[in-house]
Parts: sequence; C-alpha cells; structure tokens
Amino acid sequence: MRTLTEDIFQEYRIDTEELLCLKTKAKQLEAVKQDGYALQYIHNPTEKVQLEAVKQNGYAIQYIHNPTEKVQLEAVKKNGYAIQYIHNPTKEIQLEAVKQDGCALQFIHNPTKEIQLEAIKQDGYAIQYIHNPTEAVQIKAVKQNGYAIRHIRKPTKKIQIEAVKQNGYAISYIHNPTEEAQIEVVEKLLQLNITNINEYYPHKLGRIALEYLAKNLVIKGIIE
Repeated sequence: MRTLTEDIFQEYRIDTEELLCLKTKAKQLEAVKQDGYALQYIHNPTEKVQLEAVKQNGYAIQYIHNPTEKVQLEAVKKNGYAIQYIHNPTKEIQLEAVKQDGCALQFIHNPTKEIQLEAIKQDGYAIQYIHNPTEAVQIKAVKQNGYAIRHIRKPTKKIQIEAVKQNGYAISYIHNPTEEAQIEVVEKLLQLNITNINEYYPHKLGRIALEYLAKNLVIKGIIE
C-alpha cells in the first residue's frame, strides 16, 4: 500500500510529464511555423504539427508518412508541385494542385479533361504537359498566355490569332505565321504608334502586313 507521500509524488510526476510533453509540442509547432522543413526532425508529429508544416512549406509533405487527405490538401494549396510527393492523389487534390500552379499537371498521371482545363486556366504553359491537346484546349492555353503557342505543334490560323491577340510577341514563336496573325500584330503596333516594326518582330511580318502597317501609319499621320 502506497503512502500519501508516494501518491502525491506520482501525481506530480504525471503532471510534470504531461507539461513537458505540451512544451515539446509547442516547440514543434513553433519550429514548423518558422520552417516547414523542420518536420523532418520530429518523430511521429501530430496531424496539427503536420498541417502547420505544410501550410508554411508545401514540400514538407515529403517528410510525412501516409499523410491524411486534409494534410495533402493544405500542402497543394500552398504549393501545387507538392503533389509529386503524394501517392495516388484524389481528384480533389489534383484540382487544388493545378489551381495553385497549372504546371503541377506534369506530376499527374492521365489527368482528366477537367484537370487539364483547370491547369491551363491557371497557366497556359501547362499545355506542354498535355498529350495531343484538342483545339479547344489550345485556344484556352494561348488566351491565358500567348507564349504557350511555342508548345503547340502546327497551330491553326485560329490559334495563331488568339495567341498574338493575347501577346503580340507570341508571333516570334510561330513558324510562317498567317497573314491574319500578322495583321493582328500590326493592329497592336498601330495602337501603340510603333513605326520601327523590325525592332519588335524582326523577319516575322510579310509584305502584305508591312504594306498594311505603312498605309495605316499614313492615315494616322504618323508618316507621310
């Protein structure tokens, strides 16, 4: 039978251990809030600690064994590329990843059309990770970023026009641009009252486009 003193000591020992444990967790939280990578030095971190770690740095998920979907979600919301460390991500995880960074699409095996569209909606450059994209997908990509046309093989006249509408410089990545695309670029130059066309698009505009440019510059009174 234990004495009163022994009982008090036992209670004190338990309270002290719990207090030390709490302090340790507090230190863990403080550490991962400052640098998510600190998670790699924590043995068996709680989900709360894991969440704080990936909220600070999505890549910290690589140090978590079997992360919950909640942790996965927070990780890709912070950094879409974190999906590369997630085994068999759900559709929801995939969507959140490409919404954060469209180019996270490169880490998704056989993405659905919905995932593809979300990816290029965030970054047209993500089209480079889509095998045989449809014209509709191509159009959405160049509308988001005209430069995305550099990743489109043999773009149609429609694709070319949409690309240069978004960014005139995109014509630099079009091999033998159509006259319509060239005229669209000229229209942009006219809006900016630019006369030295070769400074912006060297060797990319043909005779018809240049004549159209000269004619309109005369009409606007910029040149005689």
